[in-house]
Amino acid sequence: HHFRYRKGDEVPPFNPQNQDLPERSSPNDAHQERMRRPAGNKRSQIVYSNEFERAFMQIKDQVNVSSHKPVSRQLIGKLSVGDFVFVRVQGKKIIGEILRVESKMQAALLAYEDYPPLYDEYQPYHQLRKPIGCEEVTEIRDGEVKAGLVVLHHWGEGKDVYRATVQHTVHERMFRIRLKIGLCNIDRWMNGDCILEKQRPGHVGKEKRSQRAKQKTSKFQDLKKLPQR
Repeated sequence: HHFRYRKGDEVPPFNPQNQDLPERSSPNDAHQERMRRPAGNKRSQIVYSNEFERAFMQIKDQVNVSSHKPVSRQLIGKLSVGDFVFVRVQGKKIIGEILRVESKMQAALLAYEDYPPLYDEYQPYHQLRKPIGCEEVTEIRDGEVKAGLVVLHHWGEGKDVYRATVQHTVHERMFRIRLKIGLCNIDRWMNGDCILEKQRPGHVGKEKRSQRAKQKTSKFQDLKKLPQR
């Protein structure tokens, strides 16, 4: 907890919550998510203490892994910049906008040290560096990137350097997607296994019209409650 806020002016109070934390996805089964429980503990203790994490916990749409079918490669090939898609992030369904498409990218799924799996993300090889001393780093050849390798990556608005461990690697079509999580916009590289479906045209418009209709109905009901002259 103190490590996470080491660069802040002050450390917020520790706020333990009993929550189940999904285990990191296996490269052999991208759609399977199990519950991780540490030895001797029936529940995991996790700290949700920033806007992004609190917003994520408020999302109600869960992904039914057993009934979900992978998106067809034909659809993946047709997705382009500007499309809105629903993606799977740690067992929850989140909408996002495609900002960029790379037909073939070599990328590594990173797990940042001292951070929960919610922060796991893909990063292209060329952005990774290998620590060779206390403060020295070196570039990594493509053939050296593999599961278990400890790397450094510039992460966040301040571009601070964070240590991470490579979970697995991919060489395929990748999408830069802006995730809408509460009031937060999170940009991440994601592959086709993370995409659940493409948003239907007019879906957002229908939701807005429905909200306006509810507001009008609510105002009408309030007017009916006013005393009649």
